[in-house]
Amino acid sequence: MALQPISGTVTAHEAGPHVQLSGSRSDSSVMRKQRSPKMSQANLTLSYYVWAPDSKAGDVAQKRQAILAEHTEWITARRADGSVLYGGAILAKDVKLPLASNPEIAGTILIVKADSQEAARKLVEQEPYYKAGVWDTSDIKVAPVLSRA
Repeated sequence: MALQPISGTVTAHEAGPHVQLSGSRSDSSVMRKQRSPKMSQANLTLSYYVWAPDSKAGDVAQKRQAILAEHTEWITARRADGSVLYGGAILAKDVKLPLASNPEIAGTILIVKADSQEAARKLVEQEPYYKAGVWDTSDIKVAPVLSRA
């Protein structure tokens, strides 16, 4: 596979795996950057991660407990329809299994399937924890995740 040069130069120290010497031996410390080969589209999937930290306002643990059944029902339904691929609690600190006590929960992480980042965000806005103010809605992060199937 031939590498195509792009504009700009880097020193030998900065060079990555796809470099080509430019010029004579006297300027061998300057290398030309090369374009990475085009990514294969085979088996690519796009999903979205959702980082939803808990709110700092009020008694979040009490709110969480009060709507746990509704949250569980919502997650189960979204898993069944394929829109939630994975989810779990973000813990405030590392723990060992088996658990000796209930860990302190700091938020929720989800991997969701959606047509766009905006659609993923709208899905999250339907989650019971979002609606009840368990999560800090101003700090939720939604970002695309590209992976191989």
